[in-house]
Amino acid sequence: MGLHDFTSKEVLNKVYRAADSGTVGIQHFTLQEALNAVLNEDEETLNVSLENFPKDTVSTEDDSETAIQAISTESDSVITIEVDLIGVQSNGSNTLHTKRIATYKNDGGTLTEVGTSTNLHSEIPAGWGGLSISIQSTNIKLGVTGVAGTDIYWQVQTMINQVTYSS
Repeated sequence: MGLHDFTSKEVLNKVYRAADSGTVGIQHFTLQEALNAVLNEDEETLNVSLENFPKDTVSTEDDSETAIQAISTESDSVITIEVDLIGVQSNGSNTLHTKRIATYKNDGGTLTEVGTSTNLHSEIPAGWGGLSISIQSTNIKLGVTGVAGTDIYWQVQTMINQVTYSS
């Protein structure tokens, strides 16, 4: 049997199983568990990505901060983000990798950081600014800073875990 012998729903039901109740139907999932699936019939592959792992790219050519991602928060919630950033100079001569975790609380529309962010890994070439994380209203803004006169391609992927509570 080949990949084309199954519907996308059948494939996802075979791939995604709940620990307590067996197979989860394609129409039965929470926002946290939502899957976006794309069937590539030419290559007979199924590309699956989790909704709460957004990926974005930008390029820079100077040393000013450039926004790469904005993460919205819900009122009365706590959100933890795990940011994975890669930067590569256009000719491949320098690369950057940073992995950072940060936690925020949105209390009735006021967003604050809980504790301080933690770098799990960081390799930053001399002169590169790298990753910045800031609060912008009720959003978490991710930015990158490169080097003047240097073309850098950036890609960020963020794991988001958000829990709401009642006040």
